[in-house]
Amino acid sequence: MSGHSTNDPRVTGGAQAALAGTHLAFVGAGVMAEAMIAGLLDRGLVAADQIVASHPRADRREILHRKWGIGALESNAEAAATAGLVFLTVKPQALTGVANQLHGRLAASQVVISVVALLPS
Repeated sequence: MSGHSTNDPRVTGGAQAALAGTHLAFVGAGVMAEAMIAGLLDRGLVAADQIVASHPRADRREILHRKWGIGALESNAEAAATAGLVFLTVKPQALTGVANQLHGRLAASQVVISVVALLPS
């Protein structure tokens, strides 16, 4: 969606500057990831072309691309490959599989942030 701009007057320059030119990957593009993506774009912290998300279902990828203008891929490893920030936004039961897919494919310079919700005990 081209209407999302990094010139939002509600955002201080520091937050925009910190993310300027940084590519973000959301590994797992469900509701939690979409809420984060929406917040980043709506606040003008990043542009849509700085974000890529991965999801196994083609219909979900198409919805995210159409609604937000972000890149959407099936492969978690491809999504994370060029991102400076990688958000793990998957369900807890998917974490082991995702970790195996990303093992050995992330660079030391990449920051990985886990937003995996814990299951109630």
